[in-house]
Amino acid sequence: MAQTKEEKKIYQKEYYQNNKERLNIQSKEYRQANREKASAHAKEYRRGHKEKINARMKEYHRNKRATDPKYRLNINISVAIRQSLKGNKGGRHWETLVGYTLTQFEKHMERLGAKIENHGRGPGKWEIDHIIPRSVFNFTRPRDEDFKRCWALSNLRPLWGYENQAKQAKLEKHFQPSLIFN
Repeated sequence: MAQTKEEKKIYQKEYYQNNKERLNIQSKEYRQANREKASAHAKEYRRGHKEKINARMKEYHRNKRATDPKYRLNINISVAIRQSLKGNKGGRHWETLVGYTLTQFEKHMERLGAKIENHGRGPGKWEIDHIIPRSVFNFTRPRDEDFKRCWALSNLRPLWGYENQAKQAKLEKHFQPSLIFN
């Protein structure tokens, strides 16, 4: 019996759904037994479908940022550190640069009254505030002492977005009294 293209597509989709577990095991076994061939095929597919893959990954990350507060926070910290180092991060994960983990950061913010779910931009959201603004510090590399001071938990706090925008890079009080000019 001849099938149209559309009927065949529907049949294959149903067949996969009904045999998903077995087919996934077979596929994994094949890839393991034919690593070089599978790797070459995957590389060729990526080369020929860059735009499609990039669009899919962009959509995935957009959805993940919108639905996963921990992921969003992790990305925000990473981006902020990369920007403050002007690309001088050296491929290292932000946690290795600052000396604390995302979990420790979350606990610090929660101790100060912030819920991770409310982190972000917009009404009812808090942002990461540097008590002493980033612009005050002088660093170019993660090993610089000012980098460590800038990103120390003791210099970070949650602040409502509108308050953080109003504060900008202002100091609430002088932190080096010897530099006060009259």
